[in-house]
Amino acid sequence: MVAAGGSNPLQSTIYINGGDIVNSTRELVRTTVKFVIIIVVLGILYEILPDLPGARDIPFPGRLRAEEAGRSIVAFVALIVVLQYGRTVSQPIKGLTKSPKIAEFFKNVIYLIATVVAYNIFKDIAKTYMPNYMWIYSIVFILVGMVLAIRILRNLLGSVDTITDAIVGEHKD
Repeated sequence: MVAAGGSNPLQSTIYINGGDIVNSTRELVRTTVKFVIIIVVLGILYEILPDLPGARDIPFPGRLRAEEAGRSIVAFVALIVVLQYGRTVSQPIKGLTKSPKIAEFFKNVIYLIATVVAYNIFKDIAKTYMPNYMWIYSIVFILVGMVLAIRILRNLLGSVDTITDAIVGEHKD
């Protein structure tokens, strides 16, 4: 059922099956724009960090260089931002689709991307400090990735009809 709410037709809100699609879309766009801005700024910082005056000259304990440690910290902050985005974006998606399964699907896809990012962020540190045990590092990330992939597949298979209806624009009653 589609209905228009509000007295002013220019400011009316469209409700589909009782949900506020306009506010959910606004929230999704706002969350995504904030995410992109933060990731771009962190990416610029990540690239500029080694070129800061003295960054390559700072003595740092162990075989890890200060610029690598700084980049790892920036990348770790970016990882936290990605995980937070995955958690935050599921609410507006749930508002748009009216399906917790689709929201969970997208959240798990973002978490899987974050897992790949985390693997690449910490790979150099792991190679530096545990070169003989990289296989353990790889196995941990493979297991986390497999768990997320299974959750994604389970959610996808459980919500194929809902996804199809959302794309085609039809709803089963």
